Amino acid sequence: MKISNFVLSRNTIDNRFKYGIKFVPEKVLNKYLDYMLVVLKKLNEKEYGFNLTFKKDKLFNNIQLSTNEFKTYINMLYDFYNSSEKEENFEVEFIAKNSKDKIILTSLNDNHIKVCSIKENFNGEKRVFFILMKEELIDYITSLNAVYRENQIQRNLDGVSKEFIRKSERDALYLQTLYIWTNQALDNKDIEAFEVLSSEIKKIKENL
Repeated sequence: MKISNFVLSRNTIDNRFKYGIKFVPEKVLNKYLDYMLVVLKKLNEKEYGFNLTFKKDKLFNNIQLSTNEFKTYINMLYDFYNSSEKEENFEVEFIAKNSKDKIILTSLNDNHIKVCSIKENFNGEKRVFFILMKEELIDYITSLNAVYRENQIQRNLDGVSKEFIRKSERDALYLQTLYIWTNQALDNKDIEAFEVLSSEIKKIKENL
């Protein structure tokens, strides 16, 4: 799986989107048009949410989750992975709060799982699915958790007086997330992402 981190411009769509991660599984027909995304989105002045996008060619499903729903989704992924190690044809279903969006995970065999996003509209259900190797599922879970953790750290820092936490301490917390993404880039032999992240780590460490 190819994993790419990206930061969106402050001018993008009224500055509602901050950053995200793009996932291109190994078993896709078109590595340019088929992918999954997770993007941190500002819902209002005090609240952030997450967009999960599943796109294949011209078909795509976009599922919006609150922060709590996103954490529940991550926990479900962990539980599914652990259960799929013990059972074949194992299936779990995540239902968004609006009850119209679903993500179904199915263990196909010892090495592969299916991630199927389902979105209801006036024409019925629209399904977009991907086949992932179980090693790719772990990369996916780790990346989602890194995005969640970074956002939680930032939210906690927003409410902390600068008298209680120095800039160097905030940078140290940010480094934790960068190291996770760097290890993922290294594992996936994504040289471009590794170099960008390493450069960012170097800048932070020089200022600590």
